[in-house]
Amino acid sequence: MVGFGRAGSAAALAACVLAAGCSGGHTQHSSTRPAPVALSSAPTPSVAPYVTASPTLPDGEAINLPASPQLRAELRSVYVAALRNVRPDEIAGPRRGTLYYAFYPRTGMYWAIAWFDPSPNASYKTQVELQDGMTGAVFTRGAGTDVWRASVHERANLPCPGEVPRAVLRAWAIHAQSCTI
Repeated sequence: MVGFGRAGSAAALAACVLAAGCSGGHTQHSSTRPAPVALSSAPTPSVAPYVTASPTLPDGEAINLPASPQLRAELRSVYVAALRNVRPDEIAGPRRGTLYYAFYPRTGMYWAIAWFDPSPNASYKTQVELQDGMTGAVFTRGAGTDVWRASVHERANLPCPGEVPRAVLRAWAIHAQSCTI
């Protein structure tokens, strides 16, 4: 192992890890993706963007990201705004286990899909609208903005073929669904 000296050892080790994927003297073998590292030092939107510093990420691949409670709340707000005549307190979610979130470096886009349910406060009209499958959405956001866009679906099978990049689907380990009504 290369010696870094006392004063610069932490900084040198950090630089080594970021630049070359060093592991500080031991080798890590794992089939999981590397820990995320902040994309930039610029002010981040309410959901911190992440990319990997690993040189092993193949070009064109997307990075599966953990979803924070704040992201869940933001997506719910965007979903509610995309619906007509629905109050925020009428929608619950995203439904547990249905939120997928990723960053696609090639396009600089964040992607998410999620499913929602009517809350106990939902009107009869909202309950009827959501019972027929209008419970999910595909969300996109550019890396330089904190504005999410939602494509609300009137069916439960998300995403449709061609709607989400294949690299993102691979990161999520899911397949596009048939979107015939």
